Amino acid sequence: PRPPVMAVGGRQDIFISLNRSVSSCLFFLLLGSIIRLAYSFLKNQNEKRMLENANLNAEVNFLKSQINPHFLFNTLNGIYSQAHNKSENTEYSILKLSELLRYVLYESGEEKVALEKDIQYINNYIDLQRLRISSKVTINYTVQGSQQGFSIAPLLLISFIENSFKHGISYSQASTINIEIEIFEKTLTLQVSNPVVKSDTFTHSGGLGLKNVRRRLDLLYYGKYSLNIHQTDNPYFVY
Repeated sequence: PRPPVMAVGGRQDIFISLNRSVSSCLFFLLLGSIIRLAYSFLKNQNEKRMLENANLNAEVNFLKSQINPHFLFNTLNGIYSQAHNKSENTEYSILKLSELLRYVLYESGEEKVALEKDIQYINNYIDLQRLRISSKVTINYTVQGSQQGFSIAPLLLISFIENSFKHGISYSQASTINIEIEIFEKTLTLQVSNPVVKSDTFTHSGGLGLKNVRRRLDLLYYGKYSLNIHQTDNPYFVY
């Protein structure tokens, strides 16, 4: 009888099939591990990004909270002076202040607001200032370009404008404050100049106001803005 030569070949086929099965199992296990690792990595990245965004929003809101009360207290002091002097403009000032408060409390909490609303806030602020300053102070204020369809981070521009009134007004000599806002295509420019009447903690590098504004600009418009501040003997200039 002929020897059963096919028995050896059969064992070889089984061994090869087992090797292939083991290799396939290892491949799918490895692939599954890679997919799980990739999913875990993406999940961690998303959670990290969400945490960073939450921290960013918290920091922006904190910086805004440092700026707003300073302005509001100054405005209230101005209205108090009007009421003390029995000024006929007191009621009008209170109305303007109520509009300012409505914007600060109900609208400025958003990351971005309509540009026309933020500029209206500036208009109301300047209207209040015109009522309280002396006739020796000249205010040149202009807004050029279309405001429709644009948004901006709230309460950024007002910081520089408020600073010009706080430190650029003299009650003993004539002074001029120039404020110009221009919107061209997708770029907004703000130019403010005022005389330096007294020591200005906002303008120095250590001033809390300027540090806060720079920080907000870095957080919200990093790489998309420029800020130039010049102070010689006179005037103080912001662009």
